[in-house]
Amino acid sequence: EGRLRGELGVFRAARRRRVPAPDTSEDREEDVSDDEQFVVYRWDGDGSGDAWTRVGRTRAPRVKHLPDEYRCPITLNAMVDPCLAPDGHSYERRAIERWFAAHGTSPLTNQRLESTEVVPNHALRKAIARFRD
Repeated sequence: EGRLRGELGVFRAARRRRVPAPDTSEDREEDVSDDEQFVVYRWDGDGSGDAWTRVGRTRAPRVKHLPDEYRCPITLNAMVDPCLAPDGHSYERRAIERWFAAHGTSPLTNQRLESTEVVPNHALRKAIARFRD
C-alpha cells in the first residue's frame, strides 16, 4: 500500500448502536459516527498484512469559518497579501498579477480595465490577521 512504518492514520470514531430493524421485531446494529471523536492509529506493518495499532483518541479542532470576503475571488483561498484592483475588488496579489498578465479584464465582471495597477489593501490584511488570531 505504500505505507511507511510509524505512519499515523486518523479515523472517525464509530460506535455501534442497536436500532429496530424496519418491518421486523428484531433489532440490528448500525455504526453511528461521532463527528467530534477521532481515533489515531500507527502503521506497524511490513507489507504482509494489516498492522494498525491504536495509539489514542483526539477531538476535531474547532475551526472558525472563514468569511467569503477574506477569500480571493480567483483562488477562493484566504488572502495573505490582499490588493485592491481598479475594478474595486480585492484579490490575492499573486493571483491578480497572473490574471492581468494573461487578460486585461476584471476577473469578476470581465470588463476591460484601463489600468492593471494594484495597491495593497492594508485594512483587509489586518482584518484577516485579527480573524486568524
